[in-house]
Amino acid sequence: MRYLFFALGYFVISFALAQQKSNTIEKIYFSKTQAKTCEEVEVIFELTLLPDSYVHINDLESEGTIKYDFTFVPDSTYQLVGKVEIINPQQKYYEMFEANMSYFNKKIELRQKIKILSDKFNLKGSFSFQICSNVNKRCLASKEVPFSLNTKNIKITGITCK
Repeated sequence: MRYLFFALGYFVISFALAQQKSNTIEKIYFSKTQAKTCEEVEVIFELTLLPDSYVHINDLESEGTIKYDFTFVPDSTYQLVGKVEIINPQQKYYEMFEANMSYFNKKIELRQKIKILSDKFNLKGSFSFQICSNVNKRCLASKEVPFSLNTKNIKITGITCK
């Protein structure tokens, strides 16, 4: 009987880790392949979710769900322009929050405009989110995914932004 519980526990933990590892950002790229210093470009983040899973955007200031979060490492080679833009989220009414909340099902797309200030451009940061399951109605712990983009990802002309 003890082996049965061990095997069951191992299966549940393995499944949870596989769920979280499989839901990863597949693409981080620029809206353009070339840009000049002082020009604005969009950084596009795409994530494909496993079937029967979703991510809350959590546009509410409430407890109960974890909001997605971006952290950009400050650097003198770029400047953030505005806030992260959420592309085509779905809406659902949640009685426990007494409000509509945005969420993603299948595919997530988020965009952040930046102004390139130098030809030695270097953008680093991380994106964190919580994955939930429609099957067991549970959410996994928040997952943090680091990212890094630089002049290998976009051709920059000009030296510095004045």
